[in-house]
Parts: sequence; C-alpha cells; structure tokens
Amino acid sequence: MEKFYLLKSWLAKKQPLIVFIKYLNYASKRSLEEKMERLDDLFKLAYGFAVSKIIFTSVKFGIYSKLSKCEKTASELAKELSLPERSFSRLLNSCTALGILKKRSGRYSNSPVAEEFLVEGKPEYFGFHLIALNERLYGPWGNLEEIIRKDEYHPSVDGKSDDIIKAVASTKEFARKAMMSQHNYSQQLAKDFANEADLSKCKRMLDVGGGTGIQGCLQQ
Repeated sequence: MEKFYLLKSWLAKKQPLIVFIKYLNYASKRSLEEKMERLDDLFKLAYGFAVSKIIFTSVKFGIYSKLSKCEKTASELAKELSLPERSFSRLLNSCTALGILKKRSGRYSNSPVAEEFLVEGKPEYFGFHLIALNERLYGPWGNLEEIIRKDEYHPSVDGKSDDIIKAVASTKEFARKAMMSQHNYSQQLAKDFANEADLSKCKRMLDVGGGTGIQGCLQQ
C-alpha cells in the first residue's frame, strides 16, 4: 500500500510534465497537418496546367456535346469520336474527378455546368473561348522561361506571329474562331452591363472591340 501511495505521489509530481509532452505531441501533429495542407494548396497550383489541358482537350473533342441530355459509355464515345478507348477513358475519368462529368455504372453524363456552358449550339456555350485559350495561349505560356530570358514579346497567336491582326485575318476559319471566342466572353459581360447601366436615354450604341458586336445586340 505504501508503494502505491509513493507511485501516486510521483505521478502527481510528473503530471505537468506529462501534460506538456502531450501538448507538444498535439502541437507537432497539428503543425504537420497544417504544413501538409499548405503543401496541398501549392500542389494544386503547380498542377493547374494539367487541369487546364484536360478541360481544353475535352472541349476540343466535343465530349460534352455528345453527352448532352444522355449517358454513354467510354466505348460508345470513343467509337463516335474515333479515339482509342484506353487513353480516352482516362480523359473521361479525369473530367469526372474534376466534376465536369458524372459517372454512374460505367456511363458518363454531363454535370450541370457542362450542360449549360460546354454544349455547342446552346446560348451560353463557352467552348470557343476555351479552344482559343488552348490554341493561342497554352503554347506561349509553356515558353515563359525563354520569353523572360530573352525579354521578348510573344502575342497569343500560336506563339509565332508578331502581328495579331494579320494572323486573325489570315484565314476565314481563324477569324471565325477569334470572333467567337470574343463573343463567348463578351456575352455574359453584355448581360451584366445591360442589367446595371441605365441606357434608357441612349438611341445608338457602338460596340468597339467586342468581337461580334454582341454588346450592342444585347442592349437593344
């Protein structure tokens, strides 16, 4: 019994130390968790290029237009788009992980945002702008280190031409894509502007630099 009381007395004296050690363990664990959270945020930023390319590629393949109002398997979509199923299914799964597609029992369908903005022919279609980003900006950004070292200006036209206007006017198809990419972006801005600005006293409106003139059209 005497040994028991001696042990109890010793533990009582050591209790503050035990509590302190537990606190250090907790603080160390919490510090590690916070560090991993910060590292995870950094990883998300660093891998942003991969996310962008997944989105650009899926839009260019027309995946979302093929899935409008329906569900399809990877095999069905691959056949329709003449793409190899193995690599194509990985792209579909990546889109699913990003939340742009939904997958159920091996069948894919559009998420609400994909159905609204990524189905060609719909009023809110934003695909032309994303395709333009892929074709005119993704490449030059990949050469950012060299551009900075040489202190050069590389416009967003395939990273080749120094004359953007000349490049846009070079072919009708290029010009159409350029105009539609501006149209996609300006469409929502025009709606917001129309809702916020009082144009009741205006009789005429000139849209300068709006691409297809969508700003003026939506103010009517």
